[in-house]
Amino acid sequence: MGFGMVRDGMDIASGGGRGRARVRVTFSGMAPAGTQLQLAASREMMLMGIPVAFSIVNDPVSPATSEITFSTPGTYWISANLNAPPVTFGAPGPEDRTGVSAMPITIRAGEVTDVTVEIL
Repeated sequence: MGFGMVRDGMDIASGGGRGRARVRVTFSGMAPAGTQLQLAASREMMLMGIPVAFSIVNDPVSPATSEITFSTPGTYWISANLNAPPVTFGAPGPEDRTGVSAMPITIRAGEVTDVTVEIL
């Protein structure tokens, strides 16, 4: 389990009026070496295009945990892609496993929201 980089075009150390989501992802079995857990947030249930915010965990072990920082509070869907080698960015390949939050989550300024995503 580890924390990966967190991106949203903002410096995560500055706090400000942003919110965060602490995402716990569970999956069955062992992820092969070189796997990335790619977490993404979007306004739609199905991620289309560039995510609003994302986080990456290299070589995850279930349950993997990371945080996503949001510059704009609001309602988001959280998706998880267990990206098996060869690791690429874009649509998941047939070797990858994906999951999405059961419902949209509300991110509030200055708060941390806990989310669990299960990958079957």
